[in-house]
Amino acid sequence: MAQTMSSISAWQGRSEMIIEDATKWIRASLSTNVHSLYLFGSFATGRAKPHLSNLDLLVVLHREQSGQLNTIKRNIEWRFSQSFPEVTGINIRTVTLSEVLSLDNIFKWGFLLKQCCVCLLGDDLTHCFGQFEPNWEISKFWNMDLEEKLPSLRKHYVQVTDQKAQFLQQREIGKKLLRAHYGLVLHKHRVWLDDPLQCADVAQHYYPSKQVEIKRLTLLLRPHLIPRRSVVGLLDSHGDWLVKSYKKTEFRIG
Repeated sequence: MAQTMSSISAWQGRSEMIIEDATKWIRASLSTNVHSLYLFGSFATGRAKPHLSNLDLLVVLHREQSGQLNTIKRNIEWRFSQSFPEVTGINIRTVTLSEVLSLDNIFKWGFLLKQCCVCLLGDDLTHCFGQFEPNWEISKFWNMDLEEKLPSLRKHYVQVTDQKAQFLQQREIGKKLLRAHYGLVLHKHRVWLDDPLQCADVAQHYYPSKQVEIKRLTLLLRPHLIPRRSVVGLLDSHGDWLVKSYKKTEFRIG
């Protein structure tokens, strides 16, 4: 037990260093154009695991920086991969301040900031938004594009040749489908959940006829490779069911 606790403590300390260094690199690279920087995902919730999790960051910019932004991101990603190989990668999302504050984007950026993010740097915009009530509009905003996203996710998965990349893509498929499944009942359950296993537990309660498929999706999160044909079959069948279910729910709720 002492060794386990020591390992946990070491990873917590390492996680703090990872976040601090990423913050410094972004501040140095984007300079005065950074309005604020936020952490979200597994590192924000304390669920990050070495060799299984990536670092998710949202950068709010004062103004668009499209010309240099991709180069800056690639440089940070390369530096990050060299310094922290135990993290699967760094995901840097960028958005302008005007986009965040637009009412048209309240269910995207407003929700993400208020419910999912921790401010690391700059003026904390989470105070600009009230508490979001779990509702169908938010589920719809984050999941109604499944029909377009799932084919891309499938294509990327079947094309990977490296086993590590295949395993990480397998996990992404599992997380995406389980969270999307929970999105169908968010307006009923009325609790914010991000942990895919918690999403699975609730989804099984509301959809008992889909328990077998949901349990199979949870297997994609375990630390071993699932045969590729099984993952593709599950993605195709359950993904198609999810797409149709979102359309039906939208038709019923409006």
